[in-house]
Amino acid sequence: MASIPLLPRRWAAVWQSEKYATAQQVRGTAKLHTTVTPTKESGTLVAYLYDVGPLGLGKLVTNAPYTFHGRTPGKPFGVDLELYSTAYDVPAGHRLALVVDTVDPLYIEHNPSGAQLTFSSPANDPSYVSVPLREQ
Repeated sequence: MASIPLLPRRWAAVWQSEKYATAQQVRGTAKLHTTVTPTKESGTLVAYLYDVGPLGLGKLVTNAPYTFHGRTPGKPFGVDLELYSTAYDVPAGHRLALVVDTVDPLYIEHNPSGAQLTFSSPANDPSYVSVPLREQ
């Protein structure tokens, strides 16, 4: 569980859908495509997909880590990340939120001290999240 409104936006990137009028079924593999600019040659990010209820509390639907090495600091690169496949029912009135962070106690991280990641969506390579949904 995570309180999505209280996540510090300086330390975590957050994207949210609108509230769904009807219940939705997540079936399969959610995908994230974004552009990352690192300040160091290696790093780790973890993407989380949450079901967010009316009070802003998010229940984890799926997640996945992504680690890179040998990148040029300051040079942007594209990231394609498939989250773990899942079957999850999102109730009507809820929304989905994608959160990207750099630290998770469940994964070994490769973020050097002081490293920062910047996320962007260039016009020639826009970022997106693809979630396999169908109405119940």
